Amino acid sequence: MHSAKLLKAGAATLVGGLLVSTVAVALPWDIDMADSQAVRGYECWEYTVDEEGKRVCIRAMQPLPDGVVSQEHPFSPTPFKTVAPDKMDIAAWTAMKNPLEPTPEVLATGETMFRTYCAPCHGVPDDKGVIANLGTVAQPGRMAGVVALAGETGVLSARTDGQVYRVIRMGNAIMPPYNWAMSDDEMWSIVHYSRTLDNGQYIPPEPEPTDNGGEEAPE
Repeated sequence: MHSAKLLKAGAATLVGGLLVSTVAVALPWDIDMADSQAVRGYECWEYTVDEEGKRVCIRAMQPLPDGVVSQEHPFSPTPFKTVAPDKMDIAAWTAMKNPLEPTPEVLATGETMFRTYCAPCHGVPDDKGVIANLGTVAQPGRMAGVVALAGETGVLSARTDGQVYRVIRMGNAIMPPYNWAMSDDEMWSIVHYSRTLDNGQYIPPEPEPTDNGGEEAPE
């Protein structure tokens, strides 16, 4: 008799546990993404109806004050120090000079920024500046077309400081721009740090030969 009661109690507990386990229990802030409310910037997310039957917004993100203009840069209102030419004005970008000195502090910042934003695609350099492989994003089956920066096949040796800065700031081909993520000094610091990588120094092209075979033109 006693055993039968225990079996019934155990069965009731088991059934009750199964029923409870099918009910999703969550804290008030633990909302499934599929059920969460997505609100765009400055978009009203709660309305009421006025006496005329028109919808009236009662809850929304506060708009900007009068006379204030939003800026894309996260460090707003700090502007970029370098005035950017047109993205396709390659000659202007090529002639740009790095405004920073390659101090230990600048190189340390450049290394941090490089490892944060560049290494996922272009690879992680070792302590000698050698990048053995492209980053995880550029591995087979993922993002194709990522170029090597350093080493024998790297493009850094054929790019001026201004050209490297242009690609970081404006993007190029499949590479997106990173002007939203870094300040002007941080982008230029990457340029300095990249020159410490294997074969990272810029090598100017050989001058084109003259048409007269190098002989001086007659006066």
